[in-house]
Amino acid sequence: MIVLSQIKRAGSPALFFILILAAGIVLYWPSLHGPFILDDTPNFYGLKYVQSLERIIDYIIHGESGTRWLSYLSFIPYAHSFIDNNAFPFKLTNLLLHSINAFLAFIFTRELLRKLYPSQHPDWKALIISSLWFLHPIHTGVILYSVQRMTILSALFVLAGCLTNTLWLKKYTNENAKQWMLHTFCLWGLTILAILSKENGILLLGFAALIHAYYQKTSNINRKTLLITYCLPFLALIVYIYSHHVLSYAGRDFSLTERLLSQCVILQEYFSKIVFPNNLSFSIFHDDFQTVHSFT
Repeated sequence: MIVLSQIKRAGSPALFFILILAAGIVLYWPSLHGPFILDDTPNFYGLKYVQSLERIIDYIIHGESGTRWLSYLSFIPYAHSFIDNNAFPFKLTNLLLHSINAFLAFIFTRELLRKLYPSQHPDWKALIISSLWFLHPIHTGVILYSVQRMTILSALFVLAGCLTNTLWLKKYTNENAKQWMLHTFCLWGLTILAILSKENGILLLGFAALIHAYYQKTSNINRKTLLITYCLPFLALIVYIYSHHVLSYAGRDFSLTERLLSQCVILQEYFSKIVFPNNLSFSIFHDDFQTVHSFT
């Protein structure tokens, strides 16, 4: 009986992944055969010329969207599909990656709930939460908009980083310096991969710090460890951004301050779409907000 129970526990995450992928294919199948749209063409156009290693590297490094090198690398196997004007493999892969993200979200949520509500069916709650996340219509534009592989890939490494950080915090002891160094380099590596997929992957460090605060009452991590693991790479990135003028707004019709003020409106809009979804509120366009000029 104990062995059967352990087998069931080990198999439930795999079963969840299979079911969620099957449900996704059933729901999205009619739309997976849609065409390339909007930014797909300029981002994929270089796939016509990736016949050599030099051309492949040039496509990855000098892509339309800047330093999203890992995302461009993931497009390379689909060069012939783009030449044949076949978007199906792009969209199907997006759906597969989204299913993997749902699986990671399930494991990650389950770990958090086991800590917060250990006796209140955390596995079932995690299953419901991650399933609702997977099926939420706000993801439709990401999955069916081929070039948005960038967003899905970034989310993949962010979720992997959050899960890794959570599992590490459960077992961490200050005496095990080797384990701490391994985790720190792993977290930094996942952050870099997330950023090279899409720049908002830098948020992984912030999420990891929040998870640490969540575990703070039961963990014995000292302040120096916290600063090195979570804050040092963030400060290094800020120095890089400042020294390379990455945040320059000289070519835009709004300033950095106006951009940050506008973000409050954008977040409010996204929150309303998530909590109160309806067909009229969804679109593939998410960059047509008016600029906010002041707090008033």
